[in-house]
Formats: sequence, C-alpha cells, structure tokens
Amino acid sequence: MPRGRPGWIEVRGPRSRRPRSRLLDTGALFAIVLVGAASLMLMRANEPMPCDGGVPLKIMAAPAIAPVVDAITKRDIDTSCADVRVVAQGGVDAARTIAAGGPDLPALWIPDSALWPERANQLAAASGGEAPQLRPGPSLVTSPLVVVTDRTEGDRLGWPSVPVGWRDLGSGSLSGVPTTIGDPLATTEGLATLTAVRTTLSAGGTGGGEQELVGAMLQVGRDAAPSIRSAYDRLDAAGRPMAFTATEQSVVAHNRDATGTPAVAIYPREGTVALEYPLVRVLAPDESPAAAELAGRLEQVLRAPAATRTLLEAGFRGPDGTLDDEVGGATGVVSAKPALLPAPSAGQATEVLRTWSAVTLDSRMLVVIDVSGSMNAGAGNGQSRIALARDASLAALGLFPDRTSIGLWAFSTADPSDGPTEDWTELVPIGPLSEPLPAGTRREAVAAAARSLRARADGRTALNDTVLAAFRNVLGSYESGKVNSVVLLTDGRNEDPDSIDTATLIRTLREESDAARPVPVIAIGLGPEVDFQALQQIAAATEGKAYLAADPADMRGVLLDALIQRQCRPNC
Repeated sequence: MPRGRPGWIEVRGPRSRRPRSRLLDTGALFAIVLVGAASLMLMRANEPMPCDGGVPLKIMAAPAIAPVVDAITKRDIDTSCADVRVVAQGGVDAARTIAAGGPDLPALWIPDSALWPERANQLAAASGGEAPQLRPGPSLVTSPLVVVTDRTEGDRLGWPSVPVGWRDLGSGSLSGVPTTIGDPLATTEGLATLTAVRTTLSAGGTGGGEQELVGAMLQVGRDAAPSIRSAYDRLDAAGRPMAFTATEQSVVAHNRDATGTPAVAIYPREGTVALEYPLVRVLAPDESPAAAELAGRLEQVLRAPAATRTLLEAGFRGPDGTLDDEVGGATGVVSAKPALLPAPSAGQATEVLRTWSAVTLDSRMLVVIDVSGSMNAGAGNGQSRIALARDASLAALGLFPDRTSIGLWAFSTADPSDGPTEDWTELVPIGPLSEPLPAGTRREAVAAAARSLRARADGRTALNDTVLAAFRNVLGSYESGKVNSVVLLTDGRNEDPDSIDTATLIRTLREESDAARPVPVIAIGLGPEVDFQALQQIAAATEGKAYLAADPADMRGVLLDALIQRQCRPNC
C-alpha cells in the first residue's frame, strides 16, 4: 500500500509515525483485532501441550495399516508430551478386546471394516458389562479385495485382463491354479471373500445358493491360511502356482519389499469388496482429560493432508477409490477403480461365519454303504445305485481336509455258508485322512475301497444290525472336539430275518444316545424301494436327519445339506 494511506500504521524499526490529522479508521481497527485473535487461536492450536512427561495413548489398527500409522505418529507427534503406542490387531480380536473393556483400551481404533465396530457393540451388549462408547468416523482410506498370484502365473493368465470371477475362486481352482483364502474367523479378507462368493452365487438366480456356498467353503477352506502374511509366505515358498485373496495394498507392500516372489492383483469381473479403514474414537469411562485432548489432536493429525498422502503412497486408495499416481503396474496393481459389490451387513457376515464354522468343524465319520444285490439296479442316467454311492463317496472325500477322520464299511446279509458272521465289513478303520497306512495314506485307502464297492454288490439289505453296530462303534471311540457321526447310504429296508426289528433298534438307539457325546446318523435313501420311514426314525432317534436322493443329481445337494445341518445340532 502507498505510504501515508489513511488508517495505516507505518513501522520503521523501533519507531512509528502516525499520519498527521488522521484518526485510526474504526473498521481497520476491528479487522486488526480479528486478525490478532485468529492468530492467537492458531498459535494455541499449534503450540505444544503442556506436560510433565509423555501422556500414554494406544492406537489399535488393522495389521496392514498399523505400520503406516506408526510412522505418521512418530513423524507428526511431539514425543516429549505423547507416548503413542500403535498396536496391530485383526478385527476379530480387536472387537473382543474392546467389547471386554479393561484398563488397556485404545483411544483410537482403525479396523479394516465398519463391521468390526458393529461386532464390538454386539459382543458388549451380549456380555452386559460396562463397555466403552464407540464413535466411528469416516474411513481414512480403502483397499479393494483382489485375487493374488505370482507374476509368472499372472502373465500366463493374461494379466492384467484376467476374466476371473468369484465362482471360479469358489471352485477351488483358478484356471488350474489351486486357490485358498485367509481364515474368515481371523482375517477380514477371508470373511470378505466368502460374502463376495455368496453375493455372486445368490445373484445367479439358479437356486441352491447355500449349498453352492458350502461347496465353495469346503474347496477353499481345505487349507485356509491363518493370516494373510502366511499366505504370502506360502507364495514365496510354494515352488508351484497358487492363488489367494488379499487386499490390493498388500500386493503393493509385498512387491516393494523386493525379497519375495513378485505378485499381481487380479480383479474379479463381477466386482469386488472394498476394505475400509474407519477412524473410530474409543471413549473409555475412565479416560483422563489429557488423554482425551491428545486423542483429539491425533484424530486431526491422521486426517491431515500429510497423513493422507503417506497412506496413499503406501498403496491404499482414497475413500473415493483413487490410487496414487506413483502406484500402479510396476507394483502389480491396476490404477483404474474396480467395480464394487455392496458391502455386507453385520447380519450377513455373522450368518456366513456361522456356516463356515459348521462346515469346517473337525469331523470324525463312519461311512456305511449298502452293497446288497439291489444296489446294482439303475439309478438314472445309465448309472447304477452302487456306482452312484461310489461316486458320491469319492466326491465327498475330495472335499474334506486332511485332518478329517473317516472310516468306511460295506454291508449286506452274510452268506450262511460262511457260518455265523457279521453283516458288515470294515474296509477302512476310522482315522485321519492324512495318516500313513501300509498302502499309502488313509485318503488313498478310502478311495480304493470306494472303487471296489461295485464288485461287492450281492446279498440282501442287513440294515438294522449294521446301523446299531456302526452307532456303537463311533460312540465307543468318541473324540471330543469333533463332529462324530455315521453316514448311511442304502436303497432298501431291513431284509435280515435274524436281526433285531426296527422298533427294537429305535428304542436301543434312544437308550444308548448320550447328549454329552452325540452321534447323529445321517441316513441317505437311494431309489424308490427304500424304507424312508425307517430311515427317518433312525435319524430322529440320534438327532440326525434322513434324506431321499431319488435322482443322481440330488446326491451332491444332499451331501452338502448334511454338512450345513451340523451348525444346528442337535436342534435342527
């Protein structure tokens, strides 16, 4: 401004001069007061907090974002007045910790999904204790869920344009590449994968979505990774192609490390689920004023442009899905925004986890297959009933993980010329599928025995004595912590005149059943001649269930539904 303009004070070193015959303009004076007040407020906001030492404060963050948050706090917080501790913890454990309350609660929580604050509130309400108040805020960043494989395999598949869908992943194979997921009970990535598979299967409109989901769970859950880090470790050590689901950001971080196998992110064609990272304020009942003030300042720091820039540079996307310009093809990801599926609700996630828990329970089952002569009759599609039982057994065998314990019996009336013998034959005793036997593993032995069933088909149906013997065998060798059961496949009714009658069988099963050691009988009837009423009574006496597979196409659905039913035993 020109010197001497009315309403201005000119300053020259220590001396000042007021223009002659001019009074200070009132409006200018008011403006100066406002500027001064604003400057004072800004100084106070930025000045260090008075303290006698470091105010302790804990930030709990999802494992993927925790190292970046730790770096931001160390860079942008005055450590002389703030003792900020960043703890990496997955959503499941974090929700439990926060719901339980206690003295070591975080003041801020950055989970990788808005589901986890909801879950923490549910757990707190169920416990009835004094839980902290949660105040979720907007997400700091996001990262879409992708399918990860090594760069060589990605190039073979045509990366980045790989036409892969969630149904492919649910089949357990990605163009011939075995697939797995992180444990949904421990990782948000695994849970998000199952919700995406379920959404896709439900959108197909073909029905049987729940059974398809169970089939997918069995396929990808045979060797679920306990953590996403362990999945990357498998990729590095595999020596063969594999694929799993993880966040896009994890691909960037893995490739920047430069010590592991280069990976690429594949984006499912139906769209994907974005993991979000909301900043949640955790208000403990006994929080000190100093900690509350520090938490407020930390919220401002973590939402400041400098922190956002650091997070984006680490490979996260902004809340609007934008990827940093420096992150892209060289780090194994694609900059374009992927299409997004609807985020699952807390109720949907809970239902998926309930089904997963039921399907992946450790199992111990005795499979008992009818090999009477009538099993040679046709079952439709040019297939005999015994061939259907064989193929169903082999298909089910391929679904179970190595830790599953399985045994196999075959039964029909004994040949009288052989003397007083039992009507059943133990082909393979119950034990873990991975257990070595003289001719290979138990899995291989069960498969070989199943293939021999057709040659054994002869005699008549010796149902009642066999059922009771199988029930007593499993009950007598019961293993706690597992689902102990008998799976029965038959096409007929009891035809052994020397066996106990059906009424005696039902009464004995009820008397010998033990609620502390449940052994449900899952009875599957094949063909029109089966005594389905008797199978229903047998199942009901053991808290099991009976099924009728009138057509070969029914068998897969029957087997998968039997697995679903395990989540509600004994009150299905």
